[in-house]
Amino acid sequence: MSAARKSVVSARRGLLCSSAIAVGLALGVMGPGSVSAQERTASYDIQGQSLATALREYGRLSGVQIIFSEDLVRGLRAPALRGVYSATDALERLLAGSGLVARRTSTGAVMIVREGSGPQGEGAAAGDSAAARVEDVVVTGSRITGVPPSSPVHTVTRSDIEQAGYGTVGDVIRSLPENFNGGQNPGVVSAPLTLHNNTTNSTTVNLRGLGSDATLALLNGRRLPPDGYGQSADISTIPLAAIQRVEVLTDGSSAIYGSDAIAGVANFILKTRYDGGEVSARVGGATQGGGLEQVYSALVGKTFSRWHALASVEYLNREAIFAHQRDFTATAPGDSNLGRQEERTSAMVSVGADITSRLSFNLDALWAHRRATYTDHYQVALPAYPHQMDLPSHSIAGGFKLALPLEWNLRLDGGASSTDATDISGYLGIEFNYRNETNFVEGLAEGTLLSLPGGAVKVAFGGGHRNERFVSGYTFLGMSRPLAAGSRNIDYLFAELRIPVVSSYDDYGTGGMDLSFSGRIEEYSDFGSSSTPKVGLRYVPIRGLALRGTWGESFKAPSFWQLYTGQSAYLGLASIYGGMGGGTVIQASGGNPNLRPERSTSWTLGAEYEPPKVPGMKIGATYFNIDYTDRVITPISTLTTALTDPAFTDFIIRNPTPAQQAEIIGRAPSLTNGTGATYDPSSVIAIVLRYNANAAAYQVEGVDLSYRQTFNLAKGELSAFANATWIQVKQQTLPTLPLCPSSEHLAQLAA
Repeated sequence: MSAARKSVVSARRGLLCSSAIAVGLALGVMGPGSVSAQERTASYDIQGQSLATALREYGRLSGVQIIFSEDLVRGLRAPALRGVYSATDALERLLAGSGLVARRTSTGAVMIVREGSGPQGEGAAAGDSAAARVEDVVVTGSRITGVPPSSPVHTVTRSDIEQAGYGTVGDVIRSLPENFNGGQNPGVVSAPLTLHNNTTNSTTVNLRGLGSDATLALLNGRRLPPDGYGQSADISTIPLAAIQRVEVLTDGSSAIYGSDAIAGVANFILKTRYDGGEVSARVGGATQGGGLEQVYSALVGKTFSRWHALASVEYLNREAIFAHQRDFTATAPGDSNLGRQEERTSAMVSVGADITSRLSFNLDALWAHRRATYTDHYQVALPAYPHQMDLPSHSIAGGFKLALPLEWNLRLDGGASSTDATDISGYLGIEFNYRNETNFVEGLAEGTLLSLPGGAVKVAFGGGHRNERFVSGYTFLGMSRPLAAGSRNIDYLFAELRIPVVSSYDDYGTGGMDLSFSGRIEEYSDFGSSSTPKVGLRYVPIRGLALRGTWGESFKAPSFWQLYTGQSAYLGLASIYGGMGGGTVIQASGGNPNLRPERSTSWTLGAEYEPPKVPGMKIGATYFNIDYTDRVITPISTLTTALTDPAFTDFIIRNPTPAQQAEIIGRAPSLTNGTGATYDPSSVIAIVLRYNANAAAYQVEGVDLSYRQTFNLAKGELSAFANATWIQVKQQTLPTLPLCPSSEHLAQLAA
């Protein structure tokens, strides 16, 4: 498949939050008698209608790839176009009087921009158009510019966000059937004394229900920092008004992005070259009381010929929902929280500049401050346990892009971020503090390696360095103590190769087939190295139908909390643990510095069809399969059967020697004695090991279905879409237990 066709399909997926249309420009070597798509004539019969719809129809008829922003063309109409024209003439007639012009990108596509936004005309040489280079299509799931992904990508455009009436970024993610709302997400009732609850009331992406820490979150393709308490990015801090589109890659992608991309990747892409300003307000509540939510936002942007800037601010205030306000929790303590009180202010600034005709620069800065309050009840008879959370965070990342001859690009990115969490808990005011810091630098080179009969061979390769730090502790009665602390350095190399195996035989990419190969090697200073491969295939057997498949491996590095949280040793009566003959037991708990990375193998098979005779319709189906192993858990979940359940055998040391007991006790600050008697090594009948361990596994499979269609109306257009996911999860909670089905889900979204 030609690289041009790849650019088109990626654009048609809505990547660039633009509308994109059927394809045309071949980027491979053209024969001596070839005629470019712009010079070829065609018969047009396009009625007067919205400019967006007319451009889509133009792209279908001309075979030219058109890329444009929905915001740019909103409210504009195109005149009727009937007759035989060259592609260039036809486009000029559609754009007449709109204040918009066409620019050729370095990939050969045609981009619609505001008149005067770039110094070059449509015929400018590829590589000399700074405006075009900045807007090149880079698909989530690939490092190569202008190629469609072989992995499944669910794109939510700006138009989708506005038409659905979403109020926050969290609303967008929670609407996706591929995402599940457990773990660190609003609405999750706190589970006291456990790590994977929503202590900070953050909002995270939880694809396939595998946990928030198994999905990687990106902002403009760069890794977002983890939440101050947990190890997952809090996406609620991103102002919704600043987002142009959200691309959700529902496939393991550690070969491209590194750790955490087990279930997939969510990439939040900001607006660029936005001119104007907007303000919005959203107020909503619940009929039974509580939960009143107010969201106010403002956005302003300015675009000049060589630079652009955007600023956005968002304020949210959400009231708590208490148990006494709902009938179904009438028996619970009335002051228990079903929904937490939260106040948040977030601000974002994005700037970019074309320093020269070949060198460009961009910078994104995000700041947020959240406050949340809630209460826990450890037991119904006990008073409420209050929490007051203070959660500041900031992130800044930027980079340079240099366009070289022969369609090569160099990128250099870097950034720093920090997230904090302060939890003042209980009536005695115990103050817990958590802090995550991340710094990174990365370089990338990508371009055309060589030309084959099937088209251009594209390659991307690079590497980088990342430093991560985590520290936590608590203060009580004026005394401070650590809980967990650690740091790591990560060095990595990656490469991606896209090979056209079979060339397409028409401007629509029909018959085209291409293979992709990706690989990544990472060296962690705290647990060693990890390597991950991935392969993909994409084939267009007939016009409008794209078949795709992937296979790859992914991994997730153990979190600092899992590695370094303080170890403890507790001496208890054996009867508490299921022992029948008296004696005592030492229970060992906490972090485990010997943890291995969690790993997965995943594969997908999918198809997308855009019927040529039904413009505006797109349907898709994807089968996915994930084998997730070495999951880190606390292995003994039920202490009362620890000594009697054979499933826990691997985590019990029976009749331990005094030396084994001394080793376990030596790992903890001290031995907590709960027996009421003096510790006697000869009375200890077992050691119960509850250190974090790579002990669980999941097998996940399912099907994603999607439908989207645009209908032309007399004075506009009507959009309809529906998405559904069926998923089955089999879980192995310990190595000694079999895989068992744990749940089946059907989720759907329709407009």
